[in-house]
Amino acid sequence: MSVLLRIILTILLLMYTTLCTTAHLEASQVVRIGVLAHKGKEQCNENWQPTMDYLSSRISGYKFTLIPLTFDDIDNVVKNGLIDFIIANPSIYIEMEVKYYVSRIATMQNLSFLGKGYTVFGGVIFTRADRKDINKLKDLRGKKFMAVDMTSLGGWQMAWGELKRNGIDPERDFATLEFLNNHKNVVYAVKNGLVDAGTVRTDTLERMALNKEIDINEFKVFSYKGKGLEYQDFPFLLSTPLYPEWPIAKIKHTPNMLAKLVASALLEIPKDSKEAKAAKIEGWTIPLNYESVDNLLKYLRVSPYEDYGKVTWQDILREHWKSIATIAAFILSMGLFSVYIFRLNMLLNISQDNLTFELRERKKAEAELAQSYEKLDAANKQIMDSIHYASSIQKAILPRLQGLSGHLNDYFVIWRPRDVIGGDIFWFNGQHNDFMLAIIDCTGHGVPGAIMTMLSGTTLNRVVNELGYTDPSTVLNSMNRLVRDMLSGDGSTGLYDNGLDMGICYVDKQTMKLTFAGAKISLFSVKSGDVKEIRGDRQSIGYQTSKPDYVFNNHQIDIVQGTSFYLTTDGISDQIGGQHGMPFGKKRFKEFIAQHSGKPFLEQQTLLTDIFDHYRGDEQQRDDVTVIGFRV
Repeated sequence: MSVLLRIILTILLLMYTTLCTTAHLEASQVVRIGVLAHKGKEQCNENWQPTMDYLSSRISGYKFTLIPLTFDDIDNVVKNGLIDFIIANPSIYIEMEVKYYVSRIATMQNLSFLGKGYTVFGGVIFTRADRKDINKLKDLRGKKFMAVDMTSLGGWQMAWGELKRNGIDPERDFATLEFLNNHKNVVYAVKNGLVDAGTVRTDTLERMALNKEIDINEFKVFSYKGKGLEYQDFPFLLSTPLYPEWPIAKIKHTPNMLAKLVASALLEIPKDSKEAKAAKIEGWTIPLNYESVDNLLKYLRVSPYEDYGKVTWQDILREHWKSIATIAAFILSMGLFSVYIFRLNMLLNISQDNLTFELRERKKAEAELAQSYEKLDAANKQIMDSIHYASSIQKAILPRLQGLSGHLNDYFVIWRPRDVIGGDIFWFNGQHNDFMLAIIDCTGHGVPGAIMTMLSGTTLNRVVNELGYTDPSTVLNSMNRLVRDMLSGDGSTGLYDNGLDMGICYVDKQTMKLTFAGAKISLFSVKSGDVKEIRGDRQSIGYQTSKPDYVFNNHQIDIVQGTSFYLTTDGISDQIGGQHGMPFGKKRFKEFIAQHSGKPFLEQQTLLTDIFDHYRGDEQQRDDVTVIGFRV
C-alpha cells in the first residue's frame, strides 16, 4: 500500500469516526485519543475503550473517542493534528516530542502478574541454560540472535544499547539478526534452538513460566546490576538499565486546560476499576523523566537522531569560522609577503651586480639596498605579529589551569611549542569526584600542527559530549574513526596522511581508580622511586594506515597515596643534545622522575625545564614538548 493511499484511508477513518460521534453527541466536543495498537486493533479496543468511556463520564462537555493506530499511522496523524492525545511506547513518544513538540502528561503504571504496578521496565537478554559456550555478552559474537521488532523499546532497542556498550555491533558481529514481532515467539525460538540467544521485555519469562508455557530453569539471563531504589525493588530478571513505561502525551494544538483535566482524571482511576483491569494497568502517575530514553535513541542513532554526533567540516567551520578566517588570512598574508620578499631579494642581487660594474650607480644602489632592508624588517615584523596572534588563539582552546587545581592535589604542565604555535595540546574535563586528562600530539609543527590541534580538540569535545569521558578506550575508538574519516579518506584516495598520538587518564576519586588508554603514548607512575610504564597501544589515530575498527585497551590502576603520574609527548625524549648529539631519551626521563617524583611538582617543573634546556644546549628544539605530572 502506498504512503499516499495509507494517508487518505487514515483521514477518511478519522472523519467517519468524528461524524458518527458528533451525530450522537450534538453539543459535546469530540476528543480523539490515538493508541498504538501493537497487538491489533481488536485487542486495542478491548483494552482502552473503557478508559474512553470513563473520561467521557468524568469530564463534562467532551466525548472521548479511541483511535487505534499502527506504527505507520502515527507520524502522519500527529504531524497533521488529526488526534488530540497519544498513548505509545517511550521511544515513539521521544520521536514525536522532537519532531512535533508533543508533551507528556502522565505515565502508565503497568500491572505485573504479581499484582503490583510498575512505572519502569527493561530488557532481558537470554540463552538456553545448557549453552556452555555462551556465558557473557561478548560470547554472542558470531551467534544467531532474535528480537521482537526494530522499533520495540523493550523487545530490542534496550538490548541493542547494552550490546553496543559491550562492544558488539549487531549488524557486523551477529551471524544473523531476526525479528518475530511477538515476545513469546522469541522465547520459543531460543528454547527450540532456532537461534542462539534473544531478547524480550522484562516479566515475559516469569509470566510464561507462571502459565506453565516454559520452565524458566531452561534459560540463563545476562544480569544487569543497576544502582538505585528502583533496581532494589524491581522483582524481574533484567539485562539492561530500567526505562520509564508508556506515557500519554498531548499534541501541540491541544489546549493546556483540557490536558490538565485529562491528567487529573487519569490519576484518579482506582487500581481495581474496570478501566484499569481492561488496560491491564494499576493506573497512572505523574509523568516520569524520559531523558534516559532520549539518550538511548541518541546513542543508537535511530529516529529522530539518525545524524546525531556526526562531525563534519561544515560543523567545524560554523563553530570556528572566526579563528579559521584569521589563520587563513595569516597564511595568505605570509604567502604574499614571501613573494614580495623574494622579489626584493632579486632586486637586491641585481643591485649588488651592478655595483661591481657601475660605480656611478653606487649611491643609488646603496639607497635601494637600505630601502629593501627596511621593507624586509617591516614584513618580518608583520609575519611574527601574525604568528603570535595565532599562538594566542591556540592557547585560548587549552584548558584553564585553575580547573586542574580543583581536582588535583599537586601538578605541573609544561607546554612548549617548537615554533610559537605547534601540534601539541592538552585537554581536561571533570566534575566533583572524577575527571579526564588527555594529551594529544598531532601531525606537523607550526601552522599545520596548530590547525590539527584545533580539529582534534573539537572532535574530542564532540566525542565526550556524546559518549561521556569515563571510558578512555571508547573515546580513542571514536576519535580514531572520526579523525580518519575527516582527514585521510578511505586509505587510498586521501590527499595527505594526517593523524595524532594520544593518551587519556580517567580518575575516579571516589573509588581511587585510574583508567588509562593510549595511542602510542605511555603513562608513567612513580611510587617511592619505583617507575612503572603503562604502555599505550602501538596504534596511532586517524592515519590512512590506522585500522578504523581497532579497539584500544583500557588499563586500570589502583591509586595509592604518594603515587605520582606523568604523561608526555615524544618531544622531550627525541630532543638531541649533550656532548655526543644524542637524543635525550626515555631512560633519562625515567631516571629524572624516579629521583624527583617525591618533590612538589612546581619544583619538579623547574628542575625538568632546566635539565632539558641544559641538555639541548645550542641545538634547536626539534619538536613540540608537552609534559604533565600530577598526584591525586
